[in-house]
Amino acid sequence: MWTYSLRAVPWPLVLSCSALQVILVMLVEYDPWRLWPLQGIAVGLLAAVAGWCLDEPAAGVVDPSPRGIRWRTSARLIGVVLPLVVWLAMVRWAREAMFGHWWAVSLQGVTAVMVSLAWGVWRRSCAVASPGQRWGAVVVPMVTAWALIRPASLRLPVFPYATDQVGGSWTSSTVGWSVAGVAAMAVLVVVLSGDGRMPRVRPPRRRPVPRHGMSPGTVAPAAHRAMMDP
Repeated sequence: MWTYSLRAVPWPLVLSCSALQVILVMLVEYDPWRLWPLQGIAVGLLAAVAGWCLDEPAAGVVDPSPRGIRWRTSARLIGVVLPLVVWLAMVRWAREAMFGHWWAVSLQGVTAVMVSLAWGVWRRSCAVASPGQRWGAVVVPMVTAWALIRPASLRLPVFPYATDQVGGSWTSSTVGWSVAGVAAMAVLVVVLSGDGRMPRVRPPRRRPVPRHGMSPGTVAPAAHRAMMDP
C-alpha cells in the first residue's frame, strides 16, 4: 500500500497547498480584521487538494483490478491527512486571532475535506478518472470569490468573523458545516460499503440452436440421419 501511496498521491500539489495554508493562516494571525478572507481561501485550497488526491490518470488499468476503490481510497488518504493536520495545527496556533471560535474554523476545514472525499469517491465509483481536477477548478475560484465578496454574510454566514452582528452568526455557520459533514460521511459510507463496484449481472443462457430447423430434442428420422452422416 505504501508503494502505491507514494506513486499515486500528487505530492507536489499536496506539499504546495500545505505550505500555502501555513502562509495564509500566518497572515490571518498577523491582521485578522483586514486579512480574514484568506481564511476562507485556505479552506478552499484544502478542499481542492483533497479532491486532487483521488485522481487516477491510469483509471483504465486500475479500475478493473481486484483491489477496489475502498483499498485505493485508503492508500491515498495520507495525501489528504497531511494538509488537514497542517490546517488544524495552524488554526490551533493562531487561535488568538480566531475571535474565540478556533474550533469552528477547524470544523470548516474538516468538513471541506469530507465533502471533497465524498464527491471524489462517488465520481471515481462512476469510472471518472480525474474528478479532482474539475472539482478544484470549480471550488477554488468559487470559495475565493465568496470569501472576498461575502454575499449575504449575515443571512448566509459561510465564513463568519468577529461577532454575530458584524460578520454573521457563528452558531448558524457551525450548524451548516456540521450538516454538510454528516451528509458527506453518509455518502462515503454508502459508496465504500459496496466498494464502488457495480453488481455483476450474469449473461443470459443461450439456448442450443436447432439443426436443420428441428426443435431441440427432436429425433431425426433414420433416412434423414443416413443422408447427413458421412
